[in-house]
Amino acid sequence: MSRFYCVVAVIFTMCHVVNAGSLTRQCHASKGTCTKQGFRSTCKTAFGPEWTYIGKCCRGGQCCKFQCEDLQPQQNGNVSVSGRDIGDVANFSCKCRYTLLGSQSLRCTDSGWDGDIPICHACPFTQFSFHGKRYLLMCDQVPMPLALSTCRDLGGHLPSLETREESNYLKRIATLINSSHDWWIGLQHNNTEGTFNWVSGQPLSYTDWYQGTPIQPDNKNKAGAGPANCAALVFSYQYQWGDENCDSPKQMICESREFYSSVDYYDDFYDFFFGDNCGATWDWDVIDIP
Repeated sequence: MSRFYCVVAVIFTMCHVVNAGSLTRQCHASKGTCTKQGFRSTCKTAFGPEWTYIGKCCRGGQCCKFQCEDLQPQQNGNVSVSGRDIGDVANFSCKCRYTLLGSQSLRCTDSGWDGDIPICHACPFTQFSFHGKRYLLMCDQVPMPLALSTCRDLGGHLPSLETREESNYLKRIATLINSSHDWWIGLQHNNTEGTFNWVSGQPLSYTDWYQGTPIQPDNKNKAGAGPANCAALVFSYQYQWGDENCDSPKQMICESREFYSSVDYYDDFYDFFFGDNCGATWDWDVIDIP
C-alpha cells in the first residue's frame, strides 16, 4: 500500500513540474520575464513600475512584461498608440492652429518611450503637463513683478525647478519654441538672507546656474548691469539659469497642480471663436477674458 502512495506522489510531483515548466515557457513565449522562484515579489517590486503582471510562472513566480507609460492626449492635441509593448509606436497630432513641438512619433523601447512627450503650442498661451504638474507657457514679455502676479491670479506661481529632469524638460520646451527670449522662473534673491529662494516656498535643493562666462549668479544681467535679483532661463546661456534685472521684460511660465477654471474658459473660448478656421486672425489685446 505504501508503494502505491509513493508511485502516486511521484506522478503528482512530475505533473506539477511539467505544468510549472509549461507556465514558464508560456511566459517566455509572451516575451515575459518571471520573478525569482520562492520570492513573494510582484512585477513592480521585482523589476520596476513599468512592469505589468500577465500570468503565473513556475513555483509561484509572476510572469511580468515591460510596458511603456500609458500616454494621455496633451492639451489641444491627440495621440494614437498602437500599443505599449516594446516596438509599438505612438503618433501625435495637434488641433488646428497649434504647432507640434517635439517628435511626431515615439517608439516604445526597453527603457521607455524613446523621447519626450511633445506639446501643442500656440499664442497667447500653451498648456502642458509634466510629472503631475501643469504649466502655462505665456507668449507676452513682462517684468518679474507682473509675471508673479499673473501666475498668482491664475492659481499658480512661476515654476520651481526642483530636479534636473524638470529643468531639462523646460529648457527643451523653450528651445523648441525657438523664440530667442528669456523665460522667468520663480527664483528670487533674498537681500536679507543673501540667498536665492523659490517663490513657491520649496527648498532650493537643485540649481542649474550657467557656469560659462560670466559665471552665474553674479548680480548682473547678461548686459553687465546690476542689480540682478531675479532668475530666468537665459537664451544666450542655452537656457541655463542666470540672474537678471527684475524689471526687464521676459516671457513666463506658470506652474500649478490645478489652475483656476478661467484658464480653461480662455482655452475653450479660443477654440469656440476660431472653430476649424486655421486662417483666422484676432487681436487678443482687445479681448477681455475673465
